[in-house]
Amino acid sequence: MYPAQSSTDGGSQSRTSFNEKALPRPWKFDIKGFLSKLWGLPLFVICGQLILQIAAWGFFAYIQSRGFLPLPRRFQGDRSADWYRPLTWLSTQISAGLAGLSCYLFALGIQQSITLHLHGEGMPMPKFILSIQIARRSFIGDLKKLKLTALSLAVMLVTGAQTAGWSNLITPQFLDFESSITGRELDLSSTLLQSSLPDPVHQNCVFDNSNNPAFTVGQTESGYAAVNQDLEFPASVILLGQSFVSSTGGILPLTFGNVTSDSWFPNQTTLPATLSIHGDLPNDLSVEYSISQQGYTADVSCQFQDLEKDTTPSLDIETSPLEDEDGTVLDINSIIMSSDCTGPRSPDGPLNLQTVEASLGSGSGHVLMIVCGGSGQSYTLIFSGAGLYDFVKTTVCTLTPKITKVLVDYSNDNSSDDSYNDFLNSTVIDTQTLSGGSPDLDGPAGLSAVATIYNMMHYSQGKSTNIVGDQLTSLILNGNLVVQEEYLRGVTEYSGSVFRACLSVTGENAPFRPAGVPNTLTIPVGKSSFDTEFLGWEISTTTSLVQIPGTLIAIATIYIVLAAVARHSGDQKGKAFDPANTLDLVSASAIGGLRDVFTGTEEDRVKESEAIHIVLEDVEGRGPMFQGRAIWKDGQGHV
Repeated sequence: MYPAQSSTDGGSQSRTSFNEKALPRPWKFDIKGFLSKLWGLPLFVICGQLILQIAAWGFFAYIQSRGFLPLPRRFQGDRSADWYRPLTWLSTQISAGLAGLSCYLFALGIQQSITLHLHGEGMPMPKFILSIQIARRSFIGDLKKLKLTALSLAVMLVTGAQTAGWSNLITPQFLDFESSITGRELDLSSTLLQSSLPDPVHQNCVFDNSNNPAFTVGQTESGYAAVNQDLEFPASVILLGQSFVSSTGGILPLTFGNVTSDSWFPNQTTLPATLSIHGDLPNDLSVEYSISQQGYTADVSCQFQDLEKDTTPSLDIETSPLEDEDGTVLDINSIIMSSDCTGPRSPDGPLNLQTVEASLGSGSGHVLMIVCGGSGQSYTLIFSGAGLYDFVKTTVCTLTPKITKVLVDYSNDNSSDDSYNDFLNSTVIDTQTLSGGSPDLDGPAGLSAVATIYNMMHYSQGKSTNIVGDQLTSLILNGNLVVQEEYLRGVTEYSGSVFRACLSVTGENAPFRPAGVPNTLTIPVGKSSFDTEFLGWEISTTTSLVQIPGTLIAIATIYIVLAAVARHSGDQKGKAFDPANTLDLVSASAIGGLRDVFTGTEEDRVKESEAIHIVLEDVEGRGPMFQGRAIWKDGQGHV
């Protein structure tokens, strides 16, 4: 310690003369001391700010990588939904809490810096007071110290802006997503199509495509749904995992991603993606959009006729009882219906002949069908019903397949946990066949349609009942042939969809080509777009700018703590002291040596306080105490 130097001023009380600023204290970095002092509260402050920033910018980066992030579907709804205001309120409270935590860590960082300085070289009393004010984010209104005033104002604004930043980041908003849709599909009107199909493809896709177990039920259900649509009753049909509100319209459901189709077709096959969209699809949302596609349907006209062996066309029905191996006559008969008309021929035989085995007893019934026509003409379908289905009588229907345009409304529930572009599950499709269209009399799709109807009638016949007959029974009133016409139209459209799928699947064992349909056999679908509103998060310029205040506070906090710990790494570690704790301040002052430091008038005390460094010294058994360290003008110190 050095002796004090005094001066007298007209009998005034003796006081000490000091420099206005203390001399800088040399320091040397000590890695062990640095790590020792860093462990504990300083490390907690640094990690806390880092975690907050990683959470903020990590969430920001995740949204940016996705473009947008919707809330789960159960939270999507009307703007006036009861839960929306509580959700925004909760977001605001969380934002305020996170901003408050950042401010708390900022204050702890400054307080740690103050404590390390007090245990080291100390600091002037005004700086000590101002540092605590800055830590508490108090406004310093001193016109003589404009820099400090500006600093305190900046701290207040930046720390206060953190709440708005967090709120802007984590509060979901109602957003709109718009994008255009493009795609291609098989062109059934292509003149190259028929010449491109070899015999094995004709066998698989024309005659046998709808005989897979996955499709046999749909044959009858598609007809039933088409009739109910015409009667304005609710009905639906499932095709390739997609739910159609009524008829399929002869379209192939278009998707944004590949669909594994080996559950519908044998071997390992895949329906390739046929649609593309600009940007990512909204995940976990219900999205609706409309596309104009090429469809397939038929004009159907039915009437009752009395046909015999000698009419044109002829009709011959032969019935013979069946016997078992022992020659015992069974109650099941072989029923054969045929005609001498010219009709299409499948690999299994001509379609102008059909055989079923059915009972003729009471409470039984059967329906048979044969096909005439083709070769540039409309197909003639002849139905004959008996027993339970005698209302069918002998019905002759003219079926003219045609290619048409269909307006398709897709409603996708994209709540799957799969990747974005899967977007395939829980699809609901509504088709509206537009008027017009071009006849397809000799195309493979038309032949596939009559083969599907032929196979449907054959496989729907049981020992005593017929599925088609039962459905017509529930639909037909007083021999209403319009119902039967709509039924056949629905099955024709269903067959067109299955035929498209059969040619479109890819894979080593695909019926048509391993690579699927070549571009020469495809046409673009009608351009479309969708616009959907959802509740979620989206990246914008504002979202990035409002994160800056919190980042600046985090950087300032970490820098203040690291700089203070590094500067005082060589000092001895003092006892715990909290400059924000009033009790710690009073205790350190009461046992300290500041009572003789400020001795003059108020003006003198203010001047002297600027030259005195407040330091903390540990007193054995009593804890830290304040001491005043002054610096003479010649550089000598006095305590």
